[in-house]
Amino acid sequence: VSMEVVDGEDRAYNVVLGDGARVLRCRNLVLASGAWPQAAASLKLTIPVSPVKGQMWVTEELLEGEGLQNNRILYLAEAGEYFATHTSRSDATGVPAKVTHTKSGKRLTRHGYGKQMVDGRFAFGGDRVPCEGDDYTVDEAGIVASVAHAAELLPVVKDKNLLGSWTGIMGFSKDGR
Repeated sequence: VSMEVVDGEDRAYNVVLGDGARVLRCRNLVLASGAWPQAAASLKLTIPVSPVKGQMWVTEELLEGEGLQNNRILYLAEAGEYFATHTSRSDATGVPAKVTHTKSGKRLTRHGYGKQMVDGRFAFGGDRVPCEGDDYTVDEAGIVASVAHAAELLPVVKDKNLLGSWTGIMGFSKDGR
């Protein structure tokens, strides 16, 4: 796929598909490129978005009578309080606003959210770590810290085995909006 701006009375875009046999012409174009704004380069646009890695983990299920049965999303408030008076944004290093770590990996604040699933397992996440767009490695120390943070609110999770952890890449705008 390639794109080009067509100047003229009816400023438009051409989107060339596949081998070039099909061209779509449009007046409005939505680039839903997430953490990969390079798609805009052929249009001579710069989109101020940076890749940020989020980590998640899931526990084994709670047994009957073992504690909380909750189907609501839980948010841990520390990061919200931190970002009310601080910023993580650094134009010099390309770090966007509202991330939990600096580019060098220093933790600024803890961020957490999670939910108990229908089968009794808990899924939680929270770290927002600046990264390269293809860095899907799990930071085990970050998972340990996230479990400890969640256990402050839900002590039962610290005694549960983790069934897995994973990462995903999100696009964060530099200004945090």
